[in-house]
Amino acid sequence: MTKILFICHGNICRSPMAEFVFNHLVSKAGLSSELHADSAATSTEEIGNDIHGGTRRKLAQMKIPFSSRRARQVTKADYRLYDYLIVMDGNNLRNLRRVIGEDRDGKVYKLLDFTDRKGEDIADPWYTGNFDETYDDVKEGCEGLIGYLREQYNDSRSAVKGFDFMDTIKLTIPAEEYLDQVWDYRRECMEANSDMDGCGPLRRSETPAEWLANVTACMNPDTVPEGKVQATLFLAVRKSDNKVVAMIQVRHYFNEYLEKYAGNIGYSTRPSERRKGYATEMLRLTLPFCREIGLDRVLIACEPDNPASRRTILANGGVYECTVHEPGEDIDLERYWIDL
Repeated sequence: MTKILFICHGNICRSPMAEFVFNHLVSKAGLSSELHADSAATSTEEIGNDIHGGTRRKLAQMKIPFSSRRARQVTKADYRLYDYLIVMDGNNLRNLRRVIGEDRDGKVYKLLDFTDRKGEDIADPWYTGNFDETYDDVKEGCEGLIGYLREQYNDSRSAVKGFDFMDTIKLTIPAEEYLDQVWDYRRECMEANSDMDGCGPLRRSETPAEWLANVTACMNPDTVPEGKVQATLFLAVRKSDNKVVAMIQVRHYFNEYLEKYAGNIGYSTRPSERRKGYATEMLRLTLPFCREIGLDRVLIACEPDNPASRRTILANGGVYECTVHEPGEDIDLERYWIDL
């Protein structure tokens, strides 16, 4: 995956605006498994503060998904971690160079360098108060950046700088031919002490056959076990080698617990296949099915300390609602809605 870090002075106005606009455009283009952006500040002035109210209002007006976040300062390590470091103006550029030193790998740009206005600055709305103008410039720059990345390669769905091609996946209903792989998935998760969200009763099942029988029963409204809801489980299977790399489950309706905490969708990726974009693509492929069964929006929850899951949700249009405490597991859960 190619990772972009947008940078401005305080990380409360321009750079978070660019982060959310870019990720929204990437999601609409079907490139969320290949491109992702974060943001940071060159200064320490706003560290820990949330997005500026003007930025929040403009993003909401333009229906750009966003979430609460804390401003952070760019570090020298970010130069190694990100493929592109993109600033908003000349002051940002000078201050960034004081942090990272020489740009040996040619990673640093201004955002408007990817437009016909190369070298120009994007004004800081903290001073100007004009968030409309800043948004227009940010959107123009983000669109240009995506176009630039696409032009670097003949196939915009294959590889981009810093990204190893993610094999295409397909969703399939569980069947006996995959049971050995499902059981190996279970073993890998248990050895890694990893959650198995979206896998049905995989952890507590004693045999693969028991798991398949339970999952199959939950898919049929006439055979749903007492106390459960109708739910369809999909295996995410990599087309190149027919390997099960992830699982996702769609609950067709709520009971009290699902409505408060777990939501409509749960998912997980096997530990050895993480950080390859499979969860984002799997969720994208699942949303049309949700529409087919009559849902007009879906609720998805994730723990606050799971930024990968949060990015997956946001990349698919998730809008943060609130954080709730689940007393049974004694955990907090962030609730996100995706309109279909």
